[in-house]
Amino acid sequence: MAPATVYRALKHLAAHGVVTRIESRNAYVLCQHPHSPHDCLFFICRECGAATEAPDNKISRLLRKESETLGFAVNRQILEIVGLCKNCAARERTQ
Repeated sequence: MAPATVYRALKHLAAHGVVTRIESRNAYVLCQHPHSPHDCLFFICRECGAATEAPDNKISRLLRKESETLGFAVNRQILEIVGLCKNCAARERTQ
């Protein structure tokens, strides 16, 4: 399959909420809640690259409220927090 076809398919899946693009990694992950509109908050491990979607949307609500105050219309939020996952942090402590 040609790369252009794969990227077109990923773009289509992202438009329909099946996958989410992690901008900093130029990667896609399956959406944990594909049939409900929601904002995405990812914790990304800088060591192993694992991306975990946060189940809580308190931060998203705060950001949307702030955007309303500023008169900014948000289409979609994807937040990325980079650090170390539990396993990599433990491995780093033992080295």
